[in-house]
Amino acid sequence: MGFSRAQPHPLDSVANPDAVIELASVGTQLSMTIGRLGQDFYLWSTYEFGMLEFPDRVASTSSIMPQKKNLTVLENLKARPAALLGAMVTGITALRAVPFGHSQEVSLEAGRWLWEALEELRAMLPAASIVVECATPRRDRMRGLVSENFATATAVADLLSSTYGLPFREAHHVTGRYVRLAMEGADPEAALRTAYTEETGRFLDDIAPLLAEALDPACMLEATTGCGPSRAETIRLHEDARSRLRADQEAAAGRHEGQRFAAHALATACEKLTSAVSVTRST
Repeated sequence: MGFSRAQPHPLDSVANPDAVIELASVGTQLSMTIGRLGQDFYLWSTYEFGMLEFPDRVASTSSIMPQKKNLTVLENLKARPAALLGAMVTGITALRAVPFGHSQEVSLEAGRWLWEALEELRAMLPAASIVVECATPRRDRMRGLVSENFATATAVADLLSSTYGLPFREAHHVTGRYVRLAMEGADPEAALRTAYTEETGRFLDDIAPLLAEALDPACMLEATTGCGPSRAETIRLHEDARSRLRADQEAAAGRHEGQRFAAHALATACEKLTSAVSVTRST
């Protein structure tokens, strides 16, 4: 029948519900990851953020506002994880006080909604793939936002610590003061010099290279140290993920082939058995 081995104890076969809960848990986690992706994409595509654009094929029209495009696919990706979570909670609730023996909770109630919920998950996967493929970044808008909101302030603190030997806590204070002065209208170079002097009592020399590196978001993408979201590190992580995905796909293909072989072997055995019974009855 394709099993790798027999269960060592009959209770593992009859009363162990772990497989149901583990399957529900994995499905719920995957659906939540897709839902979070949908939430981020939905937020980034709003007028206020304006960082992503989507084609009409993943949207629908508003029933009242002619200019409005409802990103229906993203809305569904955000909503569907509720089905998986509900199935998992149902299973855990049904099994919370079940005796170790055969019971309806194990064989029926624990998985009552699981299979339907997994069908919902299966429908989410191609939809998620489509929205990732068709999402168009608005690069100018992204560049403008990241340049205006002091997103690189941590890099300023890091460079103050690594270049000028400040303890990071002190560099953090300097950077916070610098941001405050810059928000009040001070020139970035003057703001950083003033913040450094106010916090340390010393004068900051030759900060032009520091500002050029720390305040340019593009420099963050090309950073070669640490394990942050630099371009090189992101590419490495992406390649590693694709490698692990290929290994998982090969393992799944092997399991499916084993299941097909077992199904064929079972059908053959059943055919031999029924043929033998028929011969016996006829004689």
